[in-house]
Amino acid sequence: MQAAVPAVRVLHVLFRFLLTEPRPSHRSEPASPVAGPPSRRQPLLIGFLLLVAYLFFFHQLDNLGLVGPDEPRYAKVAREMAETGDFVTPRLHGEPWLEKPILYYWMAALAFQAFGISEVTARLPSAAAALLGLLAVFAMARHWISRRGGAIAALILASSPMYFVLARAASTDMLLAGALTLGLACIYFTSFGDGPHAFARSASGSRSSVWVWGIYIALALALLAKGPVAVVLAGGSVTFFVLLSGRTDLLKRLLRPGSLLAGAAVAVPWYWLCYRANGWPFVQEFFINHNLERFTTDRHQHVQPVWFYIPVVLASFVPWVFQILSPGWQWLRQLRRQSQEDPQAALFWSWAVFPLVFFSLSRSKLPGYVLPAFPALAILAAKEWASLWTVSSSEHLSVSRRLTLYAQAATILGLGFALPLLAARLNAELAGFLPTAQLLLGAVGVAAMLLVWRWQPARLFAVYLTGAALAVLLVTQAIAPRVDGAESSRRLAEVLRQNGFAGQPVFVYGLSRRVEYGLNFYLNTRTRLIYSEGDVTYPQQGELFLLTDLATDAESVLPQARTVSQTRFLERKITKMVRR
Repeated sequence: MQAAVPAVRVLHVLFRFLLTEPRPSHRSEPASPVAGPPSRRQPLLIGFLLLVAYLFFFHQLDNLGLVGPDEPRYAKVAREMAETGDFVTPRLHGEPWLEKPILYYWMAALAFQAFGISEVTARLPSAAAALLGLLAVFAMARHWISRRGGAIAALILASSPMYFVLARAASTDMLLAGALTLGLACIYFTSFGDGPHAFARSASGSRSSVWVWGIYIALALALLAKGPVAVVLAGGSVTFFVLLSGRTDLLKRLLRPGSLLAGAAVAVPWYWLCYRANGWPFVQEFFINHNLERFTTDRHQHVQPVWFYIPVVLASFVPWVFQILSPGWQWLRQLRRQSQEDPQAALFWSWAVFPLVFFSLSRSKLPGYVLPAFPALAILAAKEWASLWTVSSSEHLSVSRRLTLYAQAATILGLGFALPLLAARLNAELAGFLPTAQLLLGAVGVAAMLLVWRWQPARLFAVYLTGAALAVLLVTQAIAPRVDGAESSRRLAEVLRQNGFAGQPVFVYGLSRRVEYGLNFYLNTRTRLIYSEGDVTYPQQGELFLLTDLATDAESVLPQARTVSQTRFLERKITKMVRR
């Protein structure tokens, strides 16, 4: 916490140096932010953004082992792909695993082959996709707003809780979001690349043609990342934008056979090869069970109310969510006129709103589904921040803006006061960090209040960014190593090896399924979750391991086996057994 004040000061100095807008020349028209020569400070600004991206996306990726059911399961599929060399059919324990497309498995498997098997290489695809999304957001906001606006948008995106959490996760969500963000950037520059208020030229060979090719290639990557939902999200967002703005020229520009075939050439081969290798089970499992039925039924047990994503976005975009509330309300109030007068904003609002509406109608809801909306939200929030940055004094702030800024600071402060209420629900390891987190939130909230009152917008932005960076450091440096044993199976696997595991059967009874999936990856074996002795196939000779909670007697679960030794690890008991 002692580093917070110097960090804010350093950021403020960097902002003044890197984000000061160049004065427009009166001798000629200013160059296009895309086509014109870069500022001499541009490399330094990009370097600063890369440093921020490293902190939020890449720093200490291995301080916490793979957690939950999905991370170790996806990593295990990629591990088998790297070991077998079969880059067509994803496999888990040698059997086809057809729930998700191939892109994450390809990237992780190649990372495993190049750099070894670890948490870093398992999570590297998501971190890299998050970085590409950040750079795309910077490019779009720089063109639409300014160089300062581009940097603000990138910093907002990087420090948004959902974005940096999923950037550090071995999953498919960030790959979809990254590919769709690249597609959004190509759509934006197709539409507005030659000027802030005009569509790009459509002549053959023009820059617009290159962007159209980019749209379909990015969409193809999104198809390989998550499946048909990518087409629904991109197509629905563009259609929504065209209906609101009346920009039918965009549809004509997008319907080009050559670029469409280029996208198909990227996406279709894997789908065809996987169908040839697996036949109808691929169609049934992937397209029907995990796409169509996931949207229309509660088969996958992720049912939530229709308003589920409202609190998700509010919580996952803190503290920047306050900069989209008023602009969003104004846009909704004058939807048609605003969309025609400011088509760039209409494009970003369409890209942000459509996923929220679409997934709100789905029967299955998970927070990460709406991640593709966050890059657009970051650009829209940056537009408001860039405007605030130009206000010379608080006297020139409207009452609504001033109240919003105070509410933003008060919310952070209030979160700090509310943290002790969580103490009873947390284990001792996490509860021990509550005072530090409370101090951090309180300091950011109080500092923000003072800076709104004294009106120093650059320092205000720096305080929020510093708070987010310190929160990430607190989690990665202090909290993650302390909770690793309880949340991940990494240390549990080490204890099993110390107790003689060398490929023997491992059974899990009365514990979470995530223990099973985690051990599958870390032991590179097939651990089995059992509910009774009937689920067990005893080895003809040799030992087996049974994992239970501390209160369970191993021999009552497996009466045909006797205990050789027992070891306690946290709240779990490891029993080595042999058949009687």
